[in-house]
Amino acid sequence: MTHLVLMGFMASGKSTLAKQLHSSLNLPIFSTDDWIETQSKMSISEIFSLYGESEFRAWEKKAYQKILTLKKSHIIDCGGGFVLQGGMQRLGRVYYLNTPLEVIEQRLNQKERDKRPLSKDFKELYEKRKELYKEFLEVKNMQEIVEDWKRINAPLP
Repeated sequence: MTHLVLMGFMASGKSTLAKQLHSSLNLPIFSTDDWIETQSKMSISEIFSLYGESEFRAWEKKAYQKILTLKKSHIIDCGGGFVLQGGMQRLGRVYYLNTPLEVIEQRLNQKERDKRPLSKDFKELYEKRKELYKEFLEVKNMQEIVEDWKRINAPLP
């Protein structure tokens, strides 16, 4: 199954873009963070504070496995660290939202930072992860994704 996978750093706009793409492409959305919160019956922050990052990454692994079982194409809205699972290309066409650090910093006001467990050192984390993200197709806007997705999913003549 080929999914449209959105990858990028926290606050890069993946969830917002997923909703826009849903309207444009009529594909269902699978949010890894929402799935984890529903399945664990805890918020991401609670998982981190009660059990630590390793437990959260274990939940991400379960989300990865769940995506592999989906029977039709979805828009996969990945959490910022989902890239650490590896094997993203197995999930489908991966698009990297390369949002500048300055924009992320503006979006991560204090209230947002309190909700995001790894946001305290986000500048250092951004530098580490941007190398991991670079192996994917970098996109700047929704139109680039829509055109590419339609091109690769066009019926054969």
